[in-house]
Amino acid sequence: MKAIGFIFARGGSKGLPRKSVKLLGGKPLIVHAIEQALASSYIKRVIVSTDCEVIARIAQKHGAEVPFMRPAELASDTAPERLAWRHAIEYVRANDRDSDFDVFVSVPTVAPLRKPEDIDACVEKLISTDADTVFTVAKTTRSPFFNMVTLDAEANARIVVPVESVFTRRQDAPACFDITPVCYASRPDAVLRHETLFGGVVKAVEVPVERAFDIDTPWDFHLVELIYNDLHRNDGE
Repeated sequence: MKAIGFIFARGGSKGLPRKSVKLLGGKPLIVHAIEQALASSYIKRVIVSTDCEVIARIAQKHGAEVPFMRPAELASDTAPERLAWRHAIEYVRANDRDSDFDVFVSVPTVAPLRKPEDIDACVEKLISTDADTVFTVAKTTRSPFFNMVTLDAEANARIVVPVESVFTRRQDAPACFDITPVCYASRPDAVLRHETLFGGVVKAVEVPVERAFDIDTPWDFHLVELIYNDLHRNDGE
């Protein structure tokens, strides 16, 4: 069983400029992702897909491979990342010594509080079940059955998922989870075959909310930085 870790890091980011190279604890976010991927029990190689020379140099310096630069049309704000996934898989199959790899693992830079065992759990669930894709989720405090609404043009509010029963407590509504970009593991053929993440058999691994933060804005980064610094301050005591 061959698993390859992939990190997809565009040079452009509207929500948080130069996000992948932003320093957290003195290390760029992409370095956290590389180190966590390489610490997995299953991943021996990490390949970075980027359109940015700076990101490429940092990645190579810290143990990742950058065998290709991502085409500009796959690095725009509107390009679905799944197309970059396909491009990377097709490149490896056409050019790489591990062209017959079995497991595609995406380790996004935006979730630096993950642990290597979160990655391992996704790979293990993928290879031990009939899943085509496994991703991480975390419990949410909001529910589309209870306290999430849509608003029409007149600001009339309606519950997102109407149900016959009226829930008076969130705890009574069906359990809901947020997809969190801690890890995605897929069979390569499934990525090439299905148009969306939910094509085929999809399973999930739950991770604690404290490891599930997703950095998209400066505020997100500030929160993660506070948590990261607190965790490492406690480690040193």
